[in-house]
Amino acid sequence: MCYAYGMRSIRGNCLTLTVTLVLFVFPLAMAQEENDPTTDPESLSLEELYLSSFVSVESLAGQIEFGGPEVQELALDSIEAGIQSGSLDRTDEGLYDAVEPLVDRGVIEIRSNPNRTYEAYDPFLRLHATRILGLIGTHRARSKLVSLALNDPEPQVQVEALYGLAEIASDPDGEVTRSIARVLFEERSGNPHQETSFAAAVAVAVIAEDPANVIHDSVR
Repeated sequence: MCYAYGMRSIRGNCLTLTVTLVLFVFPLAMAQEENDPTTDPESLSLEELYLSSFVSVESLAGQIEFGGPEVQELALDSIEAGIQSGSLDRTDEGLYDAVEPLVDRGVIEIRSNPNRTYEAYDPFLRLHATRILGLIGTHRARSKLVSLALNDPEPQVQVEALYGLAEIASDPDGEVTRSIARVLFEERSGNPHQETSFAAAVAVAVIAEDPANVIHDSVR
């Protein structure tokens, strides 16, 4: 009898505690969350909302392929933030496949007729995509950045590519610094672009810091 009474007493106390939590503690927690501007969707910009949610690589690739410039820029922002935070695997080949087409979009048309304006050509998106290639840092990304540094018609893209090579800071066979030497040679023999020469020097200096890298004789 005492045992049964004791169990009823415990159950009664538990029920009282549960009711207390529901009536007082939970509303307080919800009120604090509602008053926190970081959790209120209405207080966040579209970009902050976009970056605060997890988006798959496949979804980002689709937004880059089919979206307009604003959507593409948001997708690039999300990729950049994801790589830096570690929520996206920079070695995922899907990231490179998503970003790389933006780097080349409209370049063929610009080369054939530089005096025309092409809707597909967006220099800001190209610069952003080039910067992300440096964060991706895979062999394919490094090869693409070397190609951009050597051949891109836009000096600013060349500069961003050189800084991307400095970000990766890998040259196990000397091919990267050999290519940078070609950039410097063409700068001296053609129309010099001071920022390109500076970025090339920075890339060589950063790569040379790692004793595992091979520095080509042409830049010594």
